[in-house]
Amino acid sequence: KRLVPPGIPVESVPAHAFGVISHSHYDHLDAWSVEKLPATMGWYVPLGLGDWFRARGRSDVTELDWWQSAKRGRFTITCLPSQHWSRRIEHGIDETLWCTWLIDSGVRRYFFAGDTGYFHGFAEYGRRFAPIDVAMLPIGAYEPRWFMRDQHMNPAESYQAFRDLRASHMIGMHWGTFDLTDEPPDEAPRALAEAVR
Repeated sequence: KRLVPPGIPVESVPAHAFGVISHSHYDHLDAWSVEKLPATMGWYVPLGLGDWFRARGRSDVTELDWWQSAKRGRFTITCLPSQHWSRRIEHGIDETLWCTWLIDSGVRRYFFAGDTGYFHGFAEYGRRFAPIDVAMLPIGAYEPRWFMRDQHMNPAESYQAFRDLRASHMIGMHWGTFDLTDEPPDEAPRALAEAVR
């Protein structure tokens, strides 16, 4: 169950919008949300998830492998590796790909991490793609570390990833929406502020 409503009303999303999906876990790929968003939206998804969207009447879907890019108007959308995994009832473990996204408008570059553990890829992306204007990085769902370390960054690791990416701005995400792990749902921003200090 959600702890807070969506950040913007679903009905306010324009018909020509596009979305990116990082992986198949239920807190990142929600059937209700996809079905309530405009049917004319475009979707960019990692390999193996295209049929899931088409089964829900969403035909404007592009599957990408790591390091592949697609164009949509002025945007270049690039699928990049992350350190995570995938699983859903209709898909077995790792039957579909997981990823991060670099979205380049031609004026600004946005990095969307989805879910990931901290790994050397952030420094590589910083070398290849800087300048990155905005890095959207997960800061929640990180305890206990012995279990979550390889798949979810804690706030200090997210801050290090931001620095590795050489990004100008960071938006902490993946916290406070669902109670997923052992830390309190509202702890992540405080831990991030401490890491930045």
